[in-house]
Amino acid sequence: KIDRSPFQGMIITSLLSIALLLSVCSGQTKQFNVTATNVTKQWTHFFEESVGSGHAALALRADYQSQLTQARRDVGFKQVRFHGLFVDDMSVVLPSLSGEGLEFSFFNVDRIFDFLLSIGMKPFVEISFMPSLLASGNTTWSHYKANITPPKNVSAWESLISSFAEHLIDRYSSEEVQQWNFEIWNEPNCCPDFFWTTGEDQYFQFYALTANALKSVNPKIRVGGPATSASGWIQDFVTYCEQNKVPYDFVSTHLYPTDPPGPQDR
Repeated sequence: KIDRSPFQGMIITSLLSIALLLSVCSGQTKQFNVTATNVTKQWTHFFEESVGSGHAALALRADYQSQLTQARRDVGFKQVRFHGLFVDDMSVVLPSLSGEGLEFSFFNVDRIFDFLLSIGMKPFVEISFMPSLLASGNTTWSHYKANITPPKNVSAWESLISSFAEHLIDRYSSEEVQQWNFEIWNEPNCCPDFFWTTGEDQYFQFYALTANALKSVNPKIRVGGPATSASGWIQDFVTYCEQNKVPYDFVSTHLYPTDPPGPQDR
């Protein structure tokens, strides 16, 4: 259990310091009354729910695991989210040894998820990006060459997603996996062709394909989107899902300190 009392003292001290600074800068005498013992409501530790951390392959490193273990212990983070669970450096989609077709390997995924569960955390599963052997194009993002195009064959993508869900349930149990969040892609609205190349309508179709593939394995798997930046596409997403009977268990977006008020495209 994390001792909260030092944090409460730090916050009170910081507020008093800010008040004093404002008084000095204004050149006026002001009086501030702080009743430190009069706490009237619970402080919700929303920052403990999840933390973001680079791309998936980093979680295979010993230094990453050591530092995340410390962050879990000292701060209390419950979930961790990262990009690129299916990018090529994770070796999930591979040519078949027979020379015909493809095969799926979740060995590296298992190593990461096993570690997270061992320290009392859960993965916040970002379904991304496109394995190059399934991709419809060659557009990539970042130094690790994350392919950001839709699948060239929807059946092959559905097979990957359903196999992934089946594997997770076989390894970790339905009861465990049902507690995880599965978020489809990352910020498809962010800048032209930054994380997604084919626009809003195509993302919604891709979301429906992916969400239904997960739910076909277990309807209690928690899935959501649109995983946009700056509150983009949210109403359109909800409307699309409601009108087309597409499942969603949560609505997600990513906000930044530099975002202006209201929905924005980044």
